[in-house]
Amino acid sequence: MFLEYLPLGCAFTRSIGDTAAKSLGVIDVPEYRTCKINKYDMFIMGSDGIFDFISNEEAVDIARQCSDPKEACRALGGTAYTRWIKSEERADDITVIVGQFLP
Repeated sequence: MFLEYLPLGCAFTRSIGDTAAKSLGVIDVPEYRTCKINKYDMFIMGSDGIFDFISNEEAVDIARQCSDPKEACRALGGTAYTRWIKSEERADDITVIVGQFLP
C-alpha cells in the first residue's frame, strides 16, 4: 500500500482550521505588510519551506539578482532545498511564487 511509504508527521499546509493542528502551533494568519509599489517592484510569496532557511531580506537579494520571476523562483527554491538537505535528511514543502508588476 502506498501510504506505508509516507513519512509520519503533520501535513501543516493541509491543516489550516484543524483544531489538533492549532494545538501544535499552526496558524492561518499570513505575515504581510502594506507598502506603495512602483513598476519595478516584485513580490515573493513562499511557504515555510522557503522561509525556514532564507530570511525575507535574503529572499529579496536573491530575487533581485535574477533576470525574471521564473529564474527567481528557481534560485529561491534551489537555495532553500540545498539548505534543508544540509540540515536534515529531507526537505519540507518548498513553494514559492515571484511576481513582477508590469507598467
